[in-house]
Amino acid sequence: MSTSSQQSHSDAFAIAGKIRNALRTLKKAAIAGHMDKDDTWVQKVESGQSGVLLDDIPRLLNALGYKIVASDRVCVDRETYNAVMVLHAKLAPRIPDLIWEDAE
Repeated sequence: MSTSSQQSHSDAFAIAGKIRNALRTLKKAAIAGHMDKDDTWVQKVESGQSGVLLDDIPRLLNALGYKIVASDRVCVDRETYNAVMVLHAKLAPRIPDLIWEDAE
């Protein structure tokens, strides 16, 4: 197995663990209701007795408080994002006035 393949497998295992933990932590009825399924479905998925259909993955992740983000993107918490947006709003208009070190 290549290093890239091992990392990918390791990442998938870590994500699956987080999802299982969220399934255990959250109320089964709330997840089931969000999924239009019954509590038994949640228990079977959590225990590994049943899989999840591809069409159900986005709703399940949403019910668990996760979202899908493209691998070429970087996620930050909301507070960091808001801070960067404030800085951007204040600094972007001043970019034309900046003096670059290599400018004569």
